[in-house]
Amino acid sequence: SKSNQPCRREALTIPNRKWDNLSVSDDSSAADDYNDDSYDDQNYHDGDEIISSLQHQSTVADNDNASPTLSRDYSPAEIALLKKGIAYEKEQDSNDDNDIDWLLVGPLKNIRVHPNDKSTSMYSSIIYTEDPNTYIPDRSEYIDDRVQKWGIEPPSSQEGGSGDGLLDFMSRMMMSRSSTSSMEYYKHNLENPELQFIDSLIERRSKYNNSDEITAAMKFTYVVRIELCECEKDVWRRVRVPSGIGLSIFHDQVICPVMGWARGYHGYAFEDPRDGTVIGPAKNSAYIDTMHVPMHYKKVMDDKGCPLAALLIKKGDIAYYNYDLGDGWMHRLVLEDIVAEEDSVT
Repeated sequence: SKSNQPCRREALTIPNRKWDNLSVSDDSSAADDYNDDSYDDQNYHDGDEIISSLQHQSTVADNDNASPTLSRDYSPAEIALLKKGIAYEKEQDSNDDNDIDWLLVGPLKNIRVHPNDKSTSMYSSIIYTEDPNTYIPDRSEYIDDRVQKWGIEPPSSQEGGSGDGLLDFMSRMMMSRSSTSSMEYYKHNLENPELQFIDSLIERRSKYNNSDEITAAMKFTYVVRIELCECEKDVWRRVRVPSGIGLSIFHDQVICPVMGWARGYHGYAFEDPRDGTVIGPAKNSAYIDTMHVPMHYKKVMDDKGCPLAALLIKKGDIAYYNYDLGDGWMHRLVLEDIVAEEDSVT
């Protein structure tokens, strides 16, 4: 059988001149414009009243050529959340000598945002509004129904980004490095809010990978067609492998040899188009291009112990495999047939 779904390469070429005069907005002074102590401090903020006040005062300011003022101080992260209409709670870190009031967001209020995080406005709105324990991306919003990047980043710029994933990533990195928030997350053994959300998705996916359904699917032989995207008619291989083969072994001992790729050199990742899960060498990876993981995927789930059956479970299922995270050689994996257990390989 042959897959008719088109596939687009992920490799991206950026001319050097694109980086000339690259600038990033800085909201560090924003909080200083709002100084008044008449507001009582609140532990919960839904933003409606404050945003209404901001809009009203902005209208007055426009008429009077003056700057709007709020009735108490708000941190840069709070202002960003309020502008996006995101509800949050405050949690004081009792173990912190500086009495940092972490901002708790999300339906479960389990995602922590540092008050001085200047990248707050650039994070996906999904991490603020969806529960990672139940979140299911809408595949119809993605090209070829192929969910990417954990389903938290829209396929096109819908949330104020530049529309260029590389530039948006670099902007977030520059903003993060220009503030103390990155170090604060590190000091508290935390990752940024997007990665906190992804960690919950990884925990959820790990439970699925170890479920009875996947265990039962690991007793067969798979016939898998491996196609090099954009060259499907000319470059493809058909292999027979155990359905329970680990993805790290499948990469090293099957895909690399049959496709002619170097083993133990370039990084790689498996992608599940159903929910955007990305699986690859997350721990102790010595591949030369692992620095590209944050740009392409934000984070990968470790592939050690993860079977092929967790990606392909029924005939016709499709997954993707990216070899060389710098150049991005994308492959389509199509489950063409499932051999009965008594005829399977071991």
